[in-house]
Amino acid sequence: MTFKRAVRYSAAAIALAAATTPVSSAPFAGSAREDFNYPAGTAITTTTALNGGTGWNPAGNSGQANTTSWGATVPNNASGNGISVAAGSLSYAGLLTSGGRALVDATGATTAIGRLFGENVDSGTFYFSFLMSKTVETERTLNVSFFSHADGTGTPNERFAIGQIGGGANDSDGNFAVLVSNSGTDNGLRLAATPIDLGLDTAHLVVGRLDFNVSGITDRLSLFIDPSLDAEPATPYLTVETDFQVLRGFRMFAGGSSAPFTPAAQGAFDEFNFGTSWAAVTPVPEPGTFTILGFGVFALLAMRRRN
Repeated sequence: MTFKRAVRYSAAAIALAAATTPVSSAPFAGSAREDFNYPAGTAITTTTALNGGTGWNPAGNSGQANTTSWGATVPNNASGNGISVAAGSLSYAGLLTSGGRALVDATGATTAIGRLFGENVDSGTFYFSFLMSKTVETERTLNVSFFSHADGTGTPNERFAIGQIGGGANDSDGNFAVLVSNSGTDNGLRLAATPIDLGLDTAHLVVGRLDFNVSGITDRLSLFIDPSLDAEPATPYLTVETDFQVLRGFRMFAGGSSAPFTPAAQGAFDEFNFGTSWAAVTPVPEPGTFTILGFGVFALLAMRRRN
């Protein structure tokens, strides 16, 4: 079961569309989803031009062709090596999952790969979610970073990263944290008052709400870890206020071995969702699955949709 319709284009066609289609800054439009529904064992690199999922275009429209692919352009990739598709989704109770999952292995070297949204985001309210699991016990960095660059040229800045931050002065000790502007001017590790440990082989749901221009140029990121899906919680796990500028895309990242911080990071990422509401990024199964899930789940999901 999946919400997407796979659309595949050559690497040249995708690059041409990205280069010739102007992308202006505005609130996020529509929604986008990536469930890694590619054949198991497929490498995710700068040359494979994987462009599945739905909504990866300026309108965030699932009925239109995707105009971005993994690794095609900035946010750049540390190498893209050691990243592949595995069969079977990560799972989280009540969340719609489908397709495969991305395995990120930095044993050979630090590795990362990113994808542009297809639209620039600098106003309104932007929601995102993803699943992640650490599969090797280490404090090396394993996270998802969001990038900006107003005009789409040159090297983008990492505005913030979410996950395990490790291997240096900015170390979250294996807990979920936010690293702000790692390559910008507001370098800083943000830790929650009561931290949540990534643990090992545990699938965590990460949900973020980014409100732009809440006070002048100040933006507010509200982060939720393993939340209930029925409604947006009143209290975030962590809140960060700063200027995040213009968001253009994101990347998965894993840190390689660097004494004394070993072994290298390894983990899995899955079910990336982007949209403009809590419900858009925490999708539930379609009504056709109610008979399988049972009447109790049916009642819960129906109540959520009414709310």
